[in-house]
Amino acid sequence: MTTFSQKSMIDHIEPARAIQAMFILETVAALTFYSFPGLTEKISYGARTSTPSSQKDSAKAPASLRASTTIDFVSTVLDNTIFYPVPHWYFEHFYVVSVLSSIFWGFQILMKGTAMEYLSQKSSTSGPAMSVEQIVLIWLLMAIQGSRRLHESVTLAKRSSSKMPFVAYMLGIAYYSALGVAVWIHGSRESILNTSFYAIQH
Repeated sequence: MTTFSQKSMIDHIEPARAIQAMFILETVAALTFYSFPGLTEKISYGARTSTPSSQKDSAKAPASLRASTTIDFVSTVLDNTIFYPVPHWYFEHFYVVSVLSSIFWGFQILMKGTAMEYLSQKSSTSGPAMSVEQIVLIWLLMAIQGSRRLHESVTLAKRSSSKMPFVAYMLGIAYYSALGVAVWIHGSRESILNTSFYAIQH
């Protein structure tokens, strides 16, 4: 009975609300990381990277003291999972995801694909909504922005030895994946379903 209720509740969640909730959770996660000095040191990357205070102190401490202040099991697990350092140039993947997302959802919108139709059926039929033209315009601007940033990161940016934590990498991937949906999901059900290649041409 509980499983059925949970499934029913999930089925009634509007895609737009789910996207908004995800952005809020990412914001809360980022603020949490930057609110605690210990976590700030772990989440910093690139030019913001600094030597952790624990490492600075341990370098001056006697061997016996360093041994007594060895990080515990939980900290070790975190350092080797969500805080595991990955190359900073993986930042390029964010824009790859953005461009691929724009291509995928552009095709879905223009051709009224299965994925777009599924999400639009779950969208609200009431309240303020974007028009067909607004949906296409915003999608196009997002596609141009993603393509521009990808081009710049590949051709202009120089790869360095800087690192960023795995959690920052995954938050970026999730953000740009959701952004591809967020730019059009606020259209009403009628607007989204009418945003097909036929509707635009006629």
